[in-house]
Amino acid sequence: MGDWKLIYELDREQSDKKARRRIYRPALYDLKNDPLEKQDVINQHPEKASTMQALIQQAQKPLP
Repeated sequence: MGDWKLIYELDREQSDKKARRRIYRPALYDLKNDPLEKQDVINQHPEKASTMQALIQQAQKPLP
C-alpha cells in the first residue's frame, strides 16, 4: 500500500517450540524512510496498521 508494508512476524518470545505453537504479530514498515525494514513503526502508526489489516481481511474473504 504505497510506501508502507504490513507483515506478520514470528514472535519468538511468545511462541512455544516444545508445543509447536507459533504466535505471529503484525509489524509495519515505512519503506520510504526505512527501505531495509529495520524499524517496526506499528506503535507510531496504529491507524495505518489497522487500515491495512482491514484490507487484508477483506481480500481473504471468499468470493460469492
